[in-house]
Amino acid sequence: MECNKKLNERTIEYEALVTQRNTTAQDNGVVTRYVNPVLTADYTPVFWRYDLDPNTNPLSCERLGINAVFNSGAIELNGKVYLTPRIEGMDSTLSDALVLSLRAYLAF
Repeated sequence: MECNKKLNERTIEYEALVTQRNTTAQDNGVVTRYVNPVLTADYTPVFWRYDLDPNTNPLSCERLGINAVFNSGAIELNGKVYLTPRIEGMDSTLSDALVLSLRAYLAF
């Protein structure tokens, strides 16, 4: 089915994105800058953005559109990195989130 093919392609793209290693662009001893952003709208999991049931979503329409993700802050606590991004939906609504990075030192 076209629906499954589209969702499978999006899932493969998502997995490639979240498993890539980030490299250092600049490091002045105080601040380290990386090549890729820590979070973008593309980091939203496929199962959040799409209803994966072909019976209720036969055309693979996006149900939760994310326009932008702003990296508003991060903190390291007890060996884990927590991010507090602000998320803007396609309808311009803003939401705050708390994200725990399980691969803190591998991903960024």
